[in-house]
Amino acid sequence: MIPTKKEPISRGYAFIKAIQMLFMLTPRQWWWLFRKQIAGEQTPQTWIKLLRPLAAYNQYNNAFRGKVKRVAWVSLWITLILYFFGSRLPTWLPALIEYLSLDGLLEPSWFSSLSWLSDLHQVMLALAVAAWVLFFFLKQADISDHLRNFLLPLIRILSQEATVDSQMNLRVALHRRTHRRFHNYTERGDAHWKYLLSQILQYTVVGLGIVAALTLFNLQVRDLVVALLPDMVKTVLIDSINQLRPSLPDSIVQILDNPTSIPPLDRLLIVAEVVAFIGALGYIFFRVLSLLSIKRHSDARVRTSTKHYFYPWLTFSLYLADDTLLESTLTERIRLRKRVKRNTSGKIKAKEKVSIQMIYGITLRFPLRDYAFQPLEEDKLPTRLSVEVKTSEKRQAFKMKAKTKQNQLDTYPDVNLFLRYVTTIYQHTIRKDASSGAHH
Repeated sequence: MIPTKKEPISRGYAFIKAIQMLFMLTPRQWWWLFRKQIAGEQTPQTWIKLLRPLAAYNQYNNAFRGKVKRVAWVSLWITLILYFFGSRLPTWLPALIEYLSLDGLLEPSWFSSLSWLSDLHQVMLALAVAAWVLFFFLKQADISDHLRNFLLPLIRILSQEATVDSQMNLRVALHRRTHRRFHNYTERGDAHWKYLLSQILQYTVVGLGIVAALTLFNLQVRDLVVALLPDMVKTVLIDSINQLRPSLPDSIVQILDNPTSIPPLDRLLIVAEVVAFIGALGYIFFRVLSLLSIKRHSDARVRTSTKHYFYPWLTFSLYLADDTLLESTLTERIRLRKRVKRNTSGKIKAKEKVSIQMIYGITLRFPLRDYAFQPLEEDKLPTRLSVEVKTSEKRQAFKMKAKTKQNQLDTYPDVNLFLRYVTTIYQHTIRKDASSGAHH
């Protein structure tokens, strides 16, 4: 059963129900879930039975996934703090005290008292890894909310208008509407070259940090880098290191002279610290540089980009009880605009604007032997609805196309609006069977 919006879902209950719904899925539903696509031909009642567990799982997944993400971030930050105070601080602080000639400032027993933080750090690290693994699993196993908010209610209504053995040909994309496979192109603003230049420089600084860290703590990489450097650069580096060596603590000098004496895990952690430090410095430097460029030029735009998506998520066809063929294709065009600008008061603000155009494509093919038709009055048609009429030997087709606009990502097609478009055409038809009345 799918809970309604009025029923609150607790986080623990959502987790239990999400796991329960996963184990209740059939192999076919598991295949749809991880392939993110539904395709087949079944009766409407069969589709309801197959899609209802997926819709319930989607709601419980959404309710629990946000909580898991918050736990993952909090545990990651706690892990980093514990790692600094439990592992790095007892190593760095004595070297700093020795360098500043502050012997006796802290007792050696004080550093040993921080050993319990290292054990707690390992526990929090395991929790952080488990939380992130669970979050990415739930994210990969998530499906579009269109299934729960539009498709399933629509099939329930159409099942009442079709015969018991009517087959519904259905094809649904379960990816979210901003998935990368639906991304068409990206437009950049006037400052696109500045953004690209800053990105290239940032990645260059991080790459140089990785090379420098590996050079310091791996002899083979050090020999390779030294062999590739020009003689003039080698001379400058050797002179610089020799000048800095007397002022460095003994522990740092030992690392420079004999990196293999450091355990492999500690060596890897030191490399990660050096890379993170250099990368953070590069990001802060170029971030400040970009902000200064905005303040200098009042009309400058930085990181202005507009992403366009085309999302054809639903196609179906169904014969109704009166032998009318209903065909529909629903697509969406999404535009995500992000920009950083300076307003009249001098403040720098980042703005995001979302524009979603929902396109309803509906075709009704009436049998000519059962129906007569009245001329369409454009004044009485719903707004933004265009109708094209085509006649063949056996059927007359009404092809409708309507567009609606939304400005939020959590909006979905309207079932009532879809049914209104269908009933508008039926209001202009007359059943030839007199016993069924003048109008259908």
